Parts: sequence; C-alpha cells; structure tokens
Amino acid sequence: MLDERGLIIMLGMVLLTILAIAYWIIIRQDGTVLTATAGVIGGAIGYLVNHLGGKSEDSKG
Repeated sequence: MLDERGLIIMLGMVLLTILAIAYWIIIRQDGTVLTATAGVIGGAIGYLVNHLGGKSEDSKG
C-alpha cells in the first residue's frame, strides 16, 4: 500500500501527464511549445516532490 507521499506524487504525475497530452493535442504544430511544456512538467514534478512530499514528511513527524 502506498504511503501519503507516494500517493501525492502518483496523482501529481497522472495529472501532469493528462495536461501534457492536452497541450500536445491543442498545439502540436509548434515544437517549441512541446519543449516548454516538458520543462514545465519537469519543474512541476520537482515542486510536488519537494514541497508536498516534504510537507507530508514533516506532518508525520
């Protein structure tokens, strides 16, 4: 069974994947948009891991 941090990370990655696919469908003609989106997704995953994951650890104790 996943702990709280694992669940947050998994949900975050699923949401970001859905957003990435939506962006790719809407603006697939422009390659620079895909690159920028990939960068944003990477940053968002890092944020989730550091901010939410760290918060979860602190509350546990």
